Amino acid sequence: GEQVEIRSGEVTEFEIGAVGAEGEVTPRVVQTSIFGPGVARIADPDRSTPAGAGKREGLFHNLNVGDGLPDGKVQDLLQDRDGAIWISTQNGVSRYDGQTFTNYTARDGLCGNGVGTIAQDTSGRLWFGCGVEFAESKGLSVFDGTQFVTFSRDDGLAGEFITAVQGTGDGSVWILTSTEMDRTSLGPPPRYLPARLQRVYGDSIYTYELPFLPTSLTVADGALWIGSYGLVLRWNVADRAGITMPAGEGAVEDIA
Repeated sequence: GEQVEIRSGEVTEFEIGAVGAEGEVTPRVVQTSIFGPGVARIADPDRSTPAGAGKREGLFHNLNVGDGLPDGKVQDLLQDRDGAIWISTQNGVSRYDGQTFTNYTARDGLCGNGVGTIAQDTSGRLWFGCGVEFAESKGLSVFDGTQFVTFSRDDGLAGEFITAVQGTGDGSVWILTSTEMDRTSLGPPPRYLPARLQRVYGDSIYTYELPFLPTSLTVADGALWIGSYGLVLRWNVADRAGITMPAGEGAVEDIA
């Protein structure tokens, strides 16, 4: 299978409780509902600009705002099935094809300008999760190349702050959503808790119960990998089999 790298960070200040010992875990569905229609908006087709030359430094070719990026703080990257690179930033998302940047913002129907995560489903649609560290951005958007459709709690999301989005080969889109945000002005950046695992499949959305607070989500080696505090769950959805394994101290922030 694929090699999976797990990266952990510092434990945040809130109480997380015990997560249990290593062993078998099978997430179970606690709610099933119809996935709402969302709010659709046609994107402005005239968004492309020629990319600047950038700056080459050693082995790297660096591109920045002056070259066409909407913002210099990049949150996530995804290469789509056509080979284009999608970039999420604190000021919208951008499609880079090697020659042009095409930038989209909330004015085009995106869930917000602060986009934290990107995924592509089996039909080629792009999914964008808003809200991570951006209080003004909430919800989940899907883009078919022409229009954005944005979903909220009214459409079945357990929360409007999206921590992670991943697509799987069966056509499902998996989401980590958060229902609350700690907006304290002291200490670390805003934190989102508690998080819930949800699956969008066809016209339905399923909410799963986990025995721990999830902090990250990815798809690798034919399975879902769900990070938490001091452990990782590898869940083979097709076989309905999951197993937790230790992952050091702190929150698992990313799995690649």
